[in-house]
Amino acid sequence: MDCDFPRGFQEYVDYVARHATQQRLILVDIGSSDAERNSLIYRIFPKSFIVQVDIGGVRHGIRANVVELPIRNESVDMVISRVAMPYMNNVRAFSEIHRILRPDGTAIIQTHAVWHYVKMFCTGIVRKPRNSAYAAAVVLNTVSLRLFNWYPTSFSHIYHSKALIRQLTAKGFTLKHFQHRPFSPTILFELTKVDRRRLSMP
Repeated sequence: MDCDFPRGFQEYVDYVARHATQQRLILVDIGSSDAERNSLIYRIFPKSFIVQVDIGGVRHGIRANVVELPIRNESVDMVISRVAMPYMNNVRAFSEIHRILRPDGTAIIQTHAVWHYVKMFCTGIVRKPRNSAYAAAVVLNTVSLRLFNWYPTSFSHIYHSKALIRQLTAKGFTLKHFQHRPFSPTILFELTKVDRRRLSMP
């Protein structure tokens, strides 16, 4: 891709492009209010049926909260999402993604890493104190996990790789790819829904 996008965006688009196919997939794009990104996704999956989902509404899609998707169980081949997770309850969102994916279905998610919130805290002290307070909570919770292996159950947004992997495994996913450069503001990962029927076969 030769588009002049920020590095995190470019990494996301490049990784999704690895899954380019002429097959007719049913694909759900969560947080798809970005028209430029949408056009890229349509070029990567030209024959797929793409369902755009955004709580603010999209031109050709569904206006919905990801924690309550109006989509049938196990009806989707792939879910993709870029930095939408920070704006919803992660635990419930991953449960919904797991519910709608078919067995062995794929999810490609990019979300904010803790370094994004370190920067938010530093720049927001003067400009946006409310943002700094939230960023400080994220950083403190991440440090508590790192040092004491403890993460508050009431904190529904997960920005530390260890906690994230633990939650995803508990929800029935297999982690296929994990990408996080040191001091990068984003984490990108690919998941596969575990086919429990296959596991139960003798």
